[in-house]
Order: sequence, then structure tokens, then C-alpha cells
Amino acid sequence: FFSCLFFCVCVLCISMAGHEALCIVWDIGGTMMSRTDDAANEAKKVVMMLVQNKIQFQPRDELGIVLIGAKATNNHLADQFEGQYRHVDKRHSIRVPDLESFKSLHEVQCEGARADFPDGLILATDLLFLHKCAKNVNKRIFL
Repeated sequence: FFSCLFFCVCVLCISMAGHEALCIVWDIGGTMMSRTDDAANEAKKVVMMLVQNKIQFQPRDELGIVLIGAKATNNHLADQFEGQYRHVDKRHSIRVPDLESFKSLHEVQCEGARADFPDGLILATDLLFLHKCAKNVNKRIFL
């Protein structure tokens, strides 16, 4: 009886816990290229491990990825403000991560373009601000 009660309480606590919307700002630009390959590979491992953990252990959490220092510019702020937010790539919108988004991270390489770090931070903040979600969702940015 007590083990069943404990299990029910644990399941109830897990289901009542809020989830989070997270945006990762990942530097793949010149600053990462000027370091050793180990630094870039370690950063990639950390991002991939974080996404993998979200998929496996927190399947309700939502995740977005912003790349700064990308050769391409792909974000809505660059469209609104001409000449600004260049070399900032919104790789993934904030959504529940899936296996395809995890696999696409393998393709990310340091591209060496020069971008302003605050531009990536502003884009991540804007993505979280515009994201429609429940009131009890924690919103965070990982740099």
C-alpha cells in the first residue's frame, strides 16, 4: 500500500511540475574558431547533451537554438532592422525538441563569421517573449 501511495505521489508531483521554455545561444563564430578545436567540440557536446536530456527526461519542455557567428543570417529581427542582427541564425524555433532537431545539431560547425553576441541574446529574448505558452512556464536563456 505504501509503495503504491509513494508512486502516486511521485507521479502527481512530476505531472504538476511546470515545464520550461529554453533558448540556447550558441557561438559558432570567429571567437570559437580562434580557440582550439577542443573548445568548439566541447561546446557542441554540451549543447547536444542538453537537448538529449530534454528529449529523454523532460519531454514537455520546449527548446530553441540561436547560432551566432553563422555565415547565413536567418532571423526575423534582421528582416525588420536592415543591416542589423547579421550572422545570427535562428536554427530552431522554440518548440518541443524531437529526434530530427537533435540530429541536425551534428551538422553544426564553426563558421567563423563575425557577429555581435548581444544580437544573439536580444534575438533569444525576443523569441521567448513572443512564444505563446502557459503562465506557469519558466523561461530561460543558456549562453
